[in-house]
Amino acid sequence: MNELAGEISNQAPETVEFHASEIYCPRGKEPWETMTRENRVQTQKEVLKIIANESKRSGACILAAVINKKENTETDPMKTAFEDLCSRFDKYIARIHKRDGNNKEKGLIIIDKSEAYESVLQDMMIEFRRKGTKWNERLNSIPEVPLFVNSKTSRPIQAADHIAYSVFRRYERGDAQYFDIIQSCFDKNGPQIYGLSHITKNKDCTCPSCLSRQMREYLKKQQS
Repeated sequence: MNELAGEISNQAPETVEFHASEIYCPRGKEPWETMTRENRVQTQKEVLKIIANESKRSGACILAAVINKKENTETDPMKTAFEDLCSRFDKYIARIHKRDGNNKEKGLIIIDKSEAYESVLQDMMIEFRRKGTKWNERLNSIPEVPLFVNSKTSRPIQAADHIAYSVFRRYERGDAQYFDIIQSCFDKNGPQIYGLSHITKNKDCTCPSCLSRQMREYLKKQQS
């Protein structure tokens, strides 16, 4: 991403922040404002290709949660997504430990700076480790509360922002051109996707997450 930033601004690449929504709709933000729409879209796709290539090279995977806010008016979507992602992250680490008994690494969560949610999410993590999630799971693989950093100084946070935006475009706008680049990067086991959660009451949804969940339920019935 630093190399891509250098191609965009060779004089000051460190000032280039890959903020997906600003690239899509600059509203006066440079260097995106003076770029053509085609070049901005291509830049977004280049960032996602970097993520996809790194996932293929290193085995790193993606976790994401989609909340239908209209169907979940009684809960805070941020809290709901955070709990869901923490649970999936903890299970992902546990699978690594099970697969490789010598691997005892723990997980660390880093989030874009947020005055509104920093203390809230940190308190939630303390409760997850002390009492467990709503699924009665104690998150023993994540020993630290979330750390918050400014996205302007963190390429990984900018990468995560692009992942979130591509998921948003896929589910909210029906635009899958970004999502399709990273679809194979979500945590999975064979055809079953564990890294993408779609929290919805729509039982007829045919998104990758819902189809995978339906497959798991079908296989459980077959085994019983």
